[in-house]
Amino acid sequence: MKFPISVIIPIFNEEKRIRKCLERSLEYCTAQDWDFEIVIVEDGCTDQSVMIVKEFEKIDKRIILVSLTKRYGKGGSVLRAIDHCTKSNIGFMDVDLSADPSEFERLIPFIEKNDIVIGSRTLRGSLGVATRPIRRKLLSFMYHLFFSCLFDIKIRDLQCGFKLFKKNSLSRVLSGIRVNGFAFDTEFLVMSKLNGLQIKEVPIVWHHDKNSKLNLFSTIFNMSRDLLNIWVKAFMTQLHECSSQKVKFVARPVILFQAISYNPFAKRSIKTDVLTG
Repeated sequence: MKFPISVIIPIFNEEKRIRKCLERSLEYCTAQDWDFEIVIVEDGCTDQSVMIVKEFEKIDKRIILVSLTKRYGKGGSVLRAIDHCTKSNIGFMDVDLSADPSEFERLIPFIEKNDIVIGSRTLRGSLGVATRPIRRKLLSFMYHLFFSCLFDIKIRDLQCGFKLFKKNSLSRVLSGIRVNGFAFDTEFLVMSKLNGLQIKEVPIVWHHDKNSKLNLFSTIFNMSRDLLNIWVKAFMTQLHECSSQKVKFVARPVILFQAISYNPFAKRSIKTDVLTG
């Protein structure tokens, strides 16, 4: 049976990268003989991105363009794209191909027994180091440290934009998501845990894109603000809904001594499932 998958790729002014991304994604998904569609959601592009996607859309019905009438951010774009997906499995990936579509092969073996499978740049298993600039690593470390003080959720890479999930598992999650920016990935995972969904983290091959548009300082501020808002909502939900206590999840108060005593260089034994090959 062909694997059914809708691949969502959010874009904003990506005329320099979208053509290569579409060519590679079509090539790979076709070679795998998947039952697939590629949903490009554009968040108010002002360059030639839309025209390029329409060129592909005309010659291949598996390309679906979703145009938004106003800016929603990455998270808002992805949420609206889901409504246009027709396959039972949905994947997220970034237009820069930091994770090649072939990395879905590492995630697919785990989707049957889980609701969500996320790619990880932190868990490595037998894979090589995922090279990223030092400022990116520092931002990721600080964000995860802050997250660990607020939540008891054992996920190492919160922001990787490469995911696979079952469409029918999302009805309990999507209505509760409010963050549209970069912290969308975190709220998506927190809400999934809060609703008892099974999440699996799997190492993937990742190559940093030197042309990344991330603004470090504004991102730190916005993600910290959003993370606090996510915690408040999750914590209040747990106080009012006893059913949320049945899952292994706790949105907890800030525990300062955790941050002070955390040793990033300590050796940790982490059991991971790795698909070799």
